[in-house]
Amino acid sequence: NAEGAASERFTTIEANYIEIRELTAEIPDDERPTVLWNAISPFSDTWGIPGAETSAGQLILDAGGNIAIGNEDSPESVAFVSLEVVYEGALAADIWITNLFNVTTIEDLLAIDARYEDFDAVQNGNVWNNDNDVNENGGNNYYELGVVNPALVLTDLTAIFHPELLPEHEFNFFRPMTSAEADE
Repeated sequence: NAEGAASERFTTIEANYIEIRELTAEIPDDERPTVLWNAISPFSDTWGIPGAETSAGQLILDAGGNIAIGNEDSPESVAFVSLEVVYEGALAADIWITNLFNVTTIEDLLAIDARYEDFDAVQNGNVWNNDNDVNENGGNNYYELGVVNPALVLTDLTAIFHPELLPEHEFNFFRPMTSAEADE
């Protein structure tokens, strides 16, 4: 018998999402960063790239970004993409959202594949991971709270893509990946 409370909560989350989405609605295409959003499979050398009609793709678009490789012409996720395809299509991406478990530094990322150093986002220090809120047992709140409150995810992404729009934002789920030396 909590339908009223659930409906109220949903309405609040929806309103917050729409408010943040409206911040980026008028950003021209040439001011939207190209975003590489991926899930590198830990079991093979394949990548999953979101399409425009996936939740990740919609978040990128609503946060004022453009999807590297995928776009409005590829509405669904592209699974099992090789590094060569990603290298060719996303080498110049402005931002890289890695979404990788147990990869906390740029060195960790480069240990997976040294060719990642060639990516513009790595060279420009604009690589992010979704592990800003992980508990002592490895539980990642991005996959808990972020799933039920996409407005929080959208706010983080908007602050990453367009920091001038949310200069005081404290990140919920994402953090910049830095060098281990810089963390000391």
